[in-house]
Amino acid sequence: MTTYRPDNNQPWRTLNWQDASLAAEEFRTALSHNRGLPADSPSARHPLLRHIEHFRPAAVLLLLHWRPQGVDIILTKRQYHLKHHPGQISLPGGRQDPQDRDLATTALREAREEIGLPSEQVRILGELPALLTVSGYEVTPLVGWLDQPFRATPNPGEVAQVFHLPLLYLLNPDHIRRFRIERRSGPVDLLTIPYQAHFIWGASASMLSSFRQRLLLHRPF
Repeated sequence: MTTYRPDNNQPWRTLNWQDASLAAEEFRTALSHNRGLPADSPSARHPLLRHIEHFRPAAVLLLLHWRPQGVDIILTKRQYHLKHHPGQISLPGGRQDPQDRDLATTALREAREEIGLPSEQVRILGELPALLTVSGYEVTPLVGWLDQPFRATPNPGEVAQVFHLPLLYLLNPDHIRRFRIERRSGPVDLLTIPYQAHFIWGASASMLSSFRQRLLLHRPF
């Protein structure tokens, strides 16, 4: 049996994505080697979190969709009528229900409800550090792998749009922006990822940045 030994000096942008199994192993290895590192998440240090005593568990699915030409991350745009975060870019997910066996079950259930993703087609590769949000949730991102054709069927009550963010776009440092806003509680640093007509910010941008950080520690862009 041959042991997989990746050449970590080869940049992500030059990898051959033709073999789905080897590509999945690249991400699994990157996630396992970087466990315990702090998330690059300015919102986790937001002053507005100080008054929240209890955070409810939640999970999102950072889904990597493999195709021979590369890997994309599936994102959603929330409907504008929703009470929380209307119109924002999100990863599929939500709060943990009592019947959910674990947070992976939560993430997969929510992805099935939001975009019609068959849970049995997804392989969980690992997870990222949980992120505390101003809405009172402790959100754990589960990194999933999908190497089959998939056409999303958005839930019209929750999802306005589903789109793909190319992984290599996320890894490119030119596409990560930071800026500071002033609030009564003090200055707050925000991270944003503009992509086409979309403006990714808040918790979603923080979790994507955390994932990006781990990949770049595994091998360069």
